[in-house]
Amino acid sequence: MSVGAHRLRRVHPGGGSGNGRTLLFEDAFTGSTINTANWDVMTRPKGYRNNELQYYAPEQATVSGGNLIITAEKRGDGEWYSAELNSKSPSWFNYGLFEARIKLPMAQGIWPAFWLMGTQDGWPDCGEVDILEAVNNEGIVYNTLHGGGSNGHWQYEASTTSVSTTSWHVYGADIQPNVIDFYIDGTIVSTVHSSQKPSGANWIFGAYSNFTLLNVAVGGTWPGPPNGSTPNSVQMLVDYVRVYA
Repeated sequence: MSVGAHRLRRVHPGGGSGNGRTLLFEDAFTGSTINTANWDVMTRPKGYRNNELQYYAPEQATVSGGNLIITAEKRGDGEWYSAELNSKSPSWFNYGLFEARIKLPMAQGIWPAFWLMGTQDGWPDCGEVDILEAVNNEGIVYNTLHGGGSNGHWQYEASTTSVSTTSWHVYGADIQPNVIDFYIDGTIVSTVHSSQKPSGANWIFGAYSNFTLLNVAVGGTWPGPPNGSTPNSVQMLVDYVRVYA
């Protein structure tokens, strides 16, 4: 794999071992059902975010063979359905290494993600850390930060190319005061420091507890809609989610 462009810009409104660190949280998706002590499985309307096409429905998230399986599918009514999981307290942490072992779908209009949001209300001031996003058939992993400040929404973007995203990989972000490292399979692929933020921007990451999100979106303003090449059913598999101090 190779590391692509890094961009830090203002947007106006409109390895897997932990390396000996202390394990704070783990869900290895054993058994046959989602552990509802760890996760809320969301119900969301079509277009809830980013003009996406899917409805989020709890039945689209299952556990089998030691994996969480999120299925995005086009049903007989012509609509797309998928799933979003949000972690629940007490599995919220300000700082630490957040990681998951994931096997991604790749198809036009498909947008899987593993990300964090600050528990403080009000985006983007709560802070958003996108540990993993991938769209369409690119074979590119994106890392993104979203924050706020006196000049409005700003974001940092980095990309890692030539990743076999349909193979298993461990994706992670180590959030520490004033610095965030992004990892793939234990290798740092991008780093951003608080000193890199734009003028007037707030560095909010870690100031609030973070909750973890796992989802597969369909369509929307970034990937565009599915087309004739897109299967009617795709799956994202998650082997585990872990947080280390």
